[in-house]
Amino acid sequence: MVKRCFQLMPYPNFIQMSEDDIYAIVAYIRTLKPIKNEVGEKELDFPVNYIEKTLPLDSYKPVKAPSKSDMKAYGKYLVTIASCNDCHTQTEDGDPIKGMS
Repeated sequence: MVKRCFQLMPYPNFIQMSEDDIYAIVAYIRTLKPIKNEVGEKELDFPVNYIEKTLPLDSYKPVKAPSKSDMKAYGKYLVTIASCNDCHTQTEDGDPIKGMS
């Protein structure tokens, strides 16, 4: 069974990751020693429990990462998949201020 990321996390950014980078992350995680941890069912408080149900789920379509030699495009790719702009870009009414992202 495939579980999807919790929608309020930067899932829309994660689905822009290249297939090779996803495989690299999975390969790395598989090298880690397992930690025994019981994880209960997801419980969200109001109003997040309702908001989460209304968010659209985008499907992952494999993408190719830009060439590392194109520093501007590759930098944008890294900033996007790492969700840097989510916390480090000034916004006005929830939208990035032009020229600040």
